[in-house]
Amino acid sequence: MPRTIRIALIAVGLSALAVLWAMGLRSYVMNESAPYVVAPELATQAEAVCREMKSQIPEPAPLSASATFEERAQRVEAGAESLQAMIARLRALPGADASYGFRSWLDEYDGLVKIGLDYAIAVRTGDPKKYIPAGNKGDRPQTLLVRDAKFNNMPSCAP
Repeated sequence: MPRTIRIALIAVGLSALAVLWAMGLRSYVMNESAPYVVAPELATQAEAVCREMKSQIPEPAPLSASATFEERAQRVEAGAESLQAMIARLRALPGADASYGFRSWLDEYDGLVKIGLDYAIAVRTGDPKKYIPAGNKGDRPQTLLVRDAKFNNMPSCAP
């Protein structure tokens, strides 16, 4: 192989490695995690469970502007109960316990529910200095759970 072709191939290879390294560094610095990967068969079962369960949950009427903090907290808790029931059904799927990605994703979901319940407690105080930060804690986990649900073709499982 001519020397110029070898040099060009080496340059392309080094460039590709540099790009991969930079992407990895960016991911590390930005604290981004890779999506949890779920086996397609398990994802299909999970999507069916989530679709069925979400179809059984009636859409709550919008809260009025004069809703009390207690009413708002109860709404959050009702949503958390629905998610907990869905998570329990998902954990019971055949093969769920054998899938590291699925178990880890469900553990993250449990974490989001806990954040939601903590948020309900903070809402009851009526103090925005407490409930705004408590609510903000759920933003990133929810974003990642939605990303992973979409990545694994389980859009109905997104919170």
